[in-house]
Amino acid sequence: MTVAKKGSSSCRVVVDLSFPEGYLVNDGIPGHSYIGDDYKLRYPTVDSTLDRIRTLGSCCLLYKRDLSRAYRQLRVDPGDYLGFYSWKGKYYFDVSPPFGLRTAALMCQRSTNAVRHILRNQGHEVINYIDDFGGAESPINATVAFESLGNLLNELGLQESVAKACAPATSMTFLGSEFDTDHCCTRRQTHSNS
Repeated sequence: MTVAKKGSSSCRVVVDLSFPEGYLVNDGIPGHSYIGDDYKLRYPTVDSTLDRIRTLGSCCLLYKRDLSRAYRQLRVDPGDYLGFYSWKGKYYFDVSPPFGLRTAALMCQRSTNAVRHILRNQGHEVINYIDDFGGAESPINATVAFESLGNLLNELGLQESVAKACAPATSMTFLGSEFDTDHCCTRRQTHSNS
């Protein structure tokens, strides 16, 4: 099944792993364990961004970058491939975690956590939410941090959605909220489906 992305004419493939009842793929995947490690998936919140802005003060610059089709850039262990269909005697498998797989968001968040860790070791802080990266920096460091993140994504072979990148500015929409460091305010964005 395909579902239109918000604010875009492109679609994303969603694999219904909740059907048929009694044979769910997600039922066979532990809910709080991944490759032998217990986990509780926690995402950053709007407060994470606000805390960073408070640390830097008013008029700091905000920037963001976004991975293009992030789940499709990840690979699943060959023992966990999901078969889709056979055709002309050949079997076809998805080697990436499908949107809808219980552990797909965790896989993506762990991957972008690694990017955040590398960038932190380069002296720059970002907040990562699945495939989105948002940063706040002093005006003197913002451009370097923004470019360093772009260079790191490229170096790691991660494809960026260039159209969604926002160069350093005093306002930015991130995690569904608009942040404005000139006026020291934030407001929740509302989306209509029309």
